[in-house]
Amino acid sequence: MHIPFEKYHGTGNDFIIIDNRKLFFPQNRKESQELINSMCHRHFGIGADGLILIQDSHEAGFLMDYYNSDGLLGSFCGNGSRCAVAFAYRNDIIKDTSIRFAAADGIHHADIYPGTQKLTTVAVTINEVTPPEQIDQNSYFADTGSPHMVVFLENIDSLDLATIGPKLRHETRWNPEGTNVNFVEQLQNGKLYVRTYERGVENETLSCGSGVAASAIAASVHYGKNSKYIGICTKGGELKVMFNPPSADKPNFHRVILEGPAKLVYRGELIHKK
Repeated sequence: MHIPFEKYHGTGNDFIIIDNRKLFFPQNRKESQELINSMCHRHFGIGADGLILIQDSHEAGFLMDYYNSDGLLGSFCGNGSRCAVAFAYRNDIIKDTSIRFAAADGIHHADIYPGTQKLTTVAVTINEVTPPEQIDQNSYFADTGSPHMVVFLENIDSLDLATIGPKLRHETRWNPEGTNVNFVEQLQNGKLYVRTYERGVENETLSCGSGVAASAIAASVHYGKNSKYIGICTKGGELKVMFNPPSADKPNFHRVILEGPAKLVYRGELIHKK
């Protein structure tokens, strides 16, 4: 079987994306899990944090099925969704620059700002977020389509996430499958610097879209910020998070938007032999 694919990254968070509207990708769960895991392997495969299948949707422009690099179906992926939108636009699956797409947690809206042949800016909406639950003086839990623990510290570059991350990632208090873990530092320019240990990848990623959204919302509570716009720095680049805070008639954070670059890295074809 020949599997055409494109590889994208959103601020260093990288994904293999496949047009699966004809449903040619293996349907058997065991086979697909092994294949996705091998494709995402950094040394023996293409290498990626996750894999996305673009499929038809009766409700929106397309359906995004996101799989973590372990081959298991994942929850909502912020950077992955931005890359999926760029892929769908570049391959004429969608025609307009303002569209709707379906994901694991429902329907999302996206705005596309075409740039160069390989680089596109995409803004996607994240569904309403309930106010973060405070864990302790410096820690919160928030669900932005994926579960996230947010910890506010200083000098987070000194942290060994390979050691600290797994200890917190398997916390099942909020989700039986554990949580992603974000370490956040407020910079002097007012922006946030975020490092994320991702479940499913089981490692630190250069960026996590739903994680920076959770971090921005938690920061608005932790620091008492009323700003509707927060700039986020990650190891892979910069993102913007915009939102409307809770109000008397709307108890949740709403109109949450994640904006940043989505870049085509290369196109290829994998020869899969069972």
